[in-house]
Formats: sequence, structure tokens, C-alpha cells
Amino acid sequence: MNPVIRADGNPKFAMASTLFGVAANIILDPVFIFTLQWGMKGAAIATVIGQIITAILAVWYILHMRTIKPLFHDLKIDRQICSKTLLLGITSFLSQISLVAAMAAINNMLRKYGAIDEVFGQAKYAQIPMAVVGIVMKFFQIVISIVVGMAAGCIPIVGYNIGADHKLRVKELFTKLLIAEAIVGTVAFVLVEFFPNQLISIFGAANESRYYTEFAIKAFRIYLFMYDYYGLHQ
Repeated sequence: MNPVIRADGNPKFAMASTLFGVAANIILDPVFIFTLQWGMKGAAIATVIGQIITAILAVWYILHMRTIKPLFHDLKIDRQICSKTLLLGITSFLSQISLVAAMAAINNMLRKYGAIDEVFGQAKYAQIPMAVVGIVMKFFQIVISIVVGMAAGCIPIVGYNIGADHKLRVKELFTKLLIAEAIVGTVAFVLVEFFPNQLISIFGAANESRYYTEFAIKAFRIYLFMYDYYGLHQ
């Protein structure tokens, strides 16, 4: 195996695989929705393409690990392993499923109340609320991916130092991690609160109606107001 392409134990690559998928989604959203006039179908296609990119990179990462060589028989289901995995992953599952439920509720509210809005009730503007919220969520995912990647990178260090009974090192690491995450959250907060126009312009707002820009500015500022808390919460 070529040592140059080994990605074993590198949390940066795992984070990058997610970021590439999110970035592709962000770029393709305005292209499919507005340029190609595909509406919400375009948003769905962009999301699927982004997830496919993430999945491909994740599979590549697994297949090129140095210490773990996945084989076909490893796919066999083991009840004991599954039960332990479920216990470890239930909190992450509940977190992700809650996010899905929240997004479903948001989309339903956008569809319901957007239809009775004086502006967004018009057919030519009906796609704006859902398109904007989709873009806001993608930007949110980029920042959260960075924060999660930072935390994931600390896991093996914490494990090693806990095993070696170096609790002071772990405490110092947690302090530095919280400071770093707070900095990331603060930078993201400043961007969404003070430079929303510049962020929106990345997604083609210059070619859209003023209603798109006005709604996008409000969405960025309100939805992402607690970025500092999001970062520390992760």
C-alpha cells in the first residue's frame, strides 16, 4: 500500500470528507434552484450529490487505513457488537434524529406560512424561503463540522492521557479545546451578524430579487445567532 495515501488515524481527513460534501451542496443549491430553475427538486438533488461525495470519501478513507483492513466477512452482523455499538451511539442517534425532525418541522412551517405570505405566496417567489433556509443550514454544517473535527481530534489524546493517569494534561486540553471552539463560534457569529450580504452573495443573491436578499439576511442573523453556544455545545 502506498504510504502517501494512508489516512489512518487522521481526523482532519474525516472532517474534510464532510466539508467537501457540504461545500458541493452549497455550490450546487443556487445553481440547481435558480439557474436551472429546478426549484426544490434541485435542492434535493444537490443534497444527494453532496452526501454521495461525502460517502465516497469516507469509503476511500476506510479502505486506505493502515491498521484496519476491512474484509467482506466483517460485514456479518454480530448481536453482541451491535448491542454495544447501540449503547455507545444512542446519544449521537438521538441528536441526529432530532435535527431531522426539526428540519421537517421548519420545512412544513415554511411551506404553510410562506403560502399565506403576501410576497412568498406568489408562485415566482414561493421557493425562496426553503432555498434560503437550506443555504443557512449548509453554512451551519460547515462551522459545526470544523468544531466536531476539533473535538474528534482530541479523543485519542484524551484516551491516551487518561490511561496514563495524566489528568492534568486532559484538563489543559479541554480548556484549550473550549477556547478554540469559542473562537470558531465567535468568528462565525461575526460573519453572520455583520457580513450577511457578503455571505449571501456567494450563493448568487446578486442575480435574485430583493426579497431573496432581505429574507436571507434575516434568516442568517436570527437562525445563527447562538453560534457561540453551538460550538461549545458540540
